Amino acid sequence: MKKFKNVILEKFNLSKPFMKGDLLRSSKIKLLATNVAFFVGIISIFSLIIFNYIKINQYKSIDMEITKSINDIPRLMTDHRPKPDIIVILWDTKGNIIDISTKSNFFEENKTSFFPKSFDTIQSLSVSDSSFRTESVKVKAYTGDTIYAQVLISSNSEDNALSNIFVILTIGGSLVIILSVFASYFLAKQNMKPILLAWQKQKEFVEDASHEMRTPLTVVQTKLELLLREPNAKIIDKYDYIAPALSETGRLSRLVGNLLTLARADSNTTEIIKEEIEVNSLISKICEPYIEIAELEDKKIFINLSNKIYLPCDKDRIHQLMVILLDNALKYTVDNGIIIVNSYIKDTKWFFQVIDNGIGIKEENLGKVFERFFREDKARSRETGGSGLGLSIAKWIVTKHGGTIKAMRNQPTGTIIEVKIPINPTTALKEI
Repeated sequence: MKKFKNVILEKFNLSKPFMKGDLLRSSKIKLLATNVAFFVGIISIFSLIIFNYIKINQYKSIDMEITKSINDIPRLMTDHRPKPDIIVILWDTKGNIIDISTKSNFFEENKTSFFPKSFDTIQSLSVSDSSFRTESVKVKAYTGDTIYAQVLISSNSEDNALSNIFVILTIGGSLVIILSVFASYFLAKQNMKPILLAWQKQKEFVEDASHEMRTPLTVVQTKLELLLREPNAKIIDKYDYIAPALSETGRLSRLVGNLLTLARADSNTTEIIKEEIEVNSLISKICEPYIEIAELEDKKIFINLSNKIYLPCDKDRIHQLMVILLDNALKYTVDNGIIIVNSYIKDTKWFFQVIDNGIGIKEENLGKVFERFFREDKARSRETGGSGLGLSIAKWIVTKHGGTIKAMRNQPTGTIIEVKIPINPTTALKEI
């Protein structure tokens, strides 16, 4: 069994399944990490923008007062009566305080920290436990010497407010990040669902395909081994060995062809090339050999075609669709059975029906017949050479044409397969 699986894997480029064990966990972790990084990045940027916006607005009124006071320095140098919350200090170039607008000794004690080091720029300054906004300028004294005029305003309340806001943003951001981890886990899990589903379908595809190939390969191998036992025998004497092997080879070839069709359909490498065709003439042409085969098997095929119907479609794929449905109907219709083929326009859709009074399909299996490798009667399917892929291909063809296909029970026995494909009502119907 493993040997046949390897054959399928190599044939359809599946020798390295895209999701398994560690790779699955690795992909899930990568998705989780990506989602967490995205959330953390967004939250961090958002928090930074909010904090800076509040910070600018908190200092805005103070900075305006400082700018106003700087522009009023000549008056303040002679009239030491600024607003109570504004402190003006005059410095010499050696770092000594010439004059100050407050009686506090705090500035004298910390004059090294307060001495201006840059000019014409508003800055934040922290000394001990006090915070200030300050700006310094160079001015000329009455003596002609250059001195430094410094304006300070306490920003303790604003800095405390910013500290509280920073704590709130940090705690809130941390909580949101924790929540984002859970949200990221949920999103990663949701994103993995289609990948897991695709992996499961691939696994089932490989298992079913290898199972289907095992029987014909076993038959061919067995018959060839029997032939090798008598290398000098004539072909006519070994017909019973050769015929089954040849039959199984043909079945195997059809199976591989169907598998390739579905594999290409899954990868979207098969294109539908549409052209306008008259479908009823195509139906008549396809049905001709089936009518003859049906007569040989004591069965009847009736065709109901009234008008010429012009359909934009892929002619080869529609031909394949009709062959699949007619072939199935003929296989599962008993002797003296009847098969009816209908083609007509209704509600801007082309309807194509294949109706038989054969063995039918159980009610619970009507929705499963279009699944790959599904066969209601596996023994009978093997007798008729079926692999359970025909209706899957039929569904793909109909879907690619924007239509639908469904199976219904015929009364009293049998099956109705109905295809509906949208059609242009202005050009679709032409009288004979």
